[in-house]
Amino acid sequence: MTVLVADALLLEFDTTKKHGAEAYVNSSFTPNAEAVKRLLPTVRKSDLVRIVIPCGDGKNLYAIYPLAMATDDTKSDRG
Repeated sequence: MTVLVADALLLEFDTTKKHGAEAYVNSSFTPNAEAVKRLLPTVRKSDLVRIVIPCGDGKNLYAIYPLAMATDDTKSDRG
């Protein structure tokens, strides 16, 4: 599953590389410099991304990804 956040951040969830109950997540910023510039202040203030996907019958799939920013503000420490 791939999630695009504000045209700036790609989160790729790979459920085939599970760590216990958690899926492997690769993250990267898109080449859209303007979108990245708009999103960075929010990312700097946040410690996680929570994605809720409705699955029907009142059930939801939750994807929670901790954020860790590199010191150069261009890459995530996790991706």
